[in-house]
Amino acid sequence: MGKMSRMKEYPSEVEQNKIVSIVEEPLEVYITHYASEPVLTWRVLGGKMLNEPLPKSMLGFFDLGKKGLPKSAVMSLASTLNLPLTQMADMLNISYKTLGCKKNSELMDSWVSSHAVEIASVVARGLSVFEDPNKLNRWLRKPNRALGGKIPMDLLQSPVGIRLIIQILGRIEEGVYS
Repeated sequence: MGKMSRMKEYPSEVEQNKIVSIVEEPLEVYITHYASEPVLTWRVLGGKMLNEPLPKSMLGFFDLGKKGLPKSAVMSLASTLNLPLTQMADMLNISYKTLGCKKNSELMDSWVSSHAVEIASVVARGLSVFEDPNKLNRWLRKPNRALGGKIPMDLLQSPVGIRLIIQILGRIEEGVYS
């Protein structure tokens, strides 16, 4: 939990062009070579497959959520979290049937999309802290003492839960046992 934790800024335009020009590489490559949290958020949502440029600021992610993410972004997020779509649908407060009926390119509504962006940003933060998707996924699935024994993954269903997880990831990043 070291070098990546310090890289939170948005990459320069030259760096963005380099990142976007890369053929979709495994997430681990992004973590170790290119990854600021915004880049990881974009990659967790599908990267180049989003057919949207890497947002230049968090306002860009806001706009992306408001416009609507394609179902493929939700599928990419579920894949990163190693979740079946049934559980991803529950986390996003959408019925599995509704999610299943959508085409991969079909846009989700703004609330579901914004929530997916928030979850992806938590995942990106976790990846920058743990530097390994498997370690992050194990941490997300274990009861956490700082959460009163609750499982972090279960808290991703609400904005308050997301804030709590971000706080705990910040504590871990600072070296506080959490």
